[in-house]
Amino acid sequence: RRRVRPGPHHPRLIIDFVINGVRLRALIDSGSEINLVTEAAASRAHLPRQRLPKPTSVRLALDDASVSPIVLRYFTTACLADPDSPLLFDKVPLRLGPISGGHDMILGTPFLAQFHLSFSISDQSLCCPSSNIVLYDYRRSTAINHILPGTPSVFGVASTPDSYPCEDMERTILEEFKDLFPLDIPAISDVAEQEGLFTDGSFPAKLQNESSRVRHKIVLTDPNAIVNQKPYPYRHQWRSLTSSY
Repeated sequence: RRRVRPGPHHPRLIIDFVINGVRLRALIDSGSEINLVTEAAASRAHLPRQRLPKPTSVRLALDDASVSPIVLRYFTTACLADPDSPLLFDKVPLRLGPISGGHDMILGTPFLAQFHLSFSISDQSLCCPSSNIVLYDYRRSTAINHILPGTPSVFGVASTPDSYPCEDMERTILEEFKDLFPLDIPAISDVAEQEGLFTDGSFPAKLQNESSRVRHKIVLTDPNAIVNQKPYPYRHQWRSLTSSY
């Protein structure tokens, strides 16, 4: 007798949030391109419903791959609070639509990108680097410390951080090729001109130091050169004779 093995189990990260005093359950899905909330959950949380400028057709398939596309016509904006920490996620756009699986919300890549969040399926956690607060799956104990040790508690999350991911790389490149970007090159802007950084918008005579190890090759082309010259089926002497006339 052959033993039938169960199908593969796909773990999911499900986190509880509080919206207007109502606890809602959200599935964190990095494969979703929208944030979604059910009509019933939006009604319980007293979220205002607004019509989308243009209806959106999407295909939702969590448990059933044969689900047909649906049309989303309404959206709302909510402030999501973590019930176990002072962390807030303000002005989260949510579209209204049906959700299978018993979840109230689906938070996809727009939510993760808006607050620069990272998540771990194996650890069942959602990490907020700007506040060093970790949100755990609702199935784990609520007694877990949600704040990383040695870090202060933050009461809010800014959607636009002061730094950006490639800032360190940009500084490294500018330092390596600083001879190509001397400080005496004026900035072409009205603000710089008002501050007296330059008056006529001209660049300095020397843009590159002689000791620079970077060399540029400039290919000069004869302006009278013929590119892609038309071929002739007769001899070269006949071609010259024809061109003279």
